[in-house]
Amino acid sequence: FEQNTLEGIIVRIPTLIKTFEQNTLAEKIIQIEAGLDYSLALTNTGKVYSWGSNQDGQCGIKTNEQWINIPTRIARFDDLSSKTEKIIQIVAGAY
Repeated sequence: FEQNTLEGIIVRIPTLIKTFEQNTLAEKIIQIEAGLDYSLALTNTGKVYSWGSNQDGQCGIKTNEQWINIPTRIARFDDLSSKTEKIIQIVAGAY
């Protein structure tokens, strides 16, 4: 989803996520989950990205921003993304 921040309107139409389109690394998106007004993406290397409503902190990103417009890596999971351990599945709920 995209949000028109000037008018405060959430646009609910499929939108190309240019952040992932421009990814030239060996990372590939292997799973996407949708919660209530936010989304998560998991890469083959175990990195987790989130975007959308962060009103209740559901994106897992330390910020006061109520809306995350671009997919942003959830840094707190970086320690798990090693050669011996990595996140292999994600799930999103209401909050």
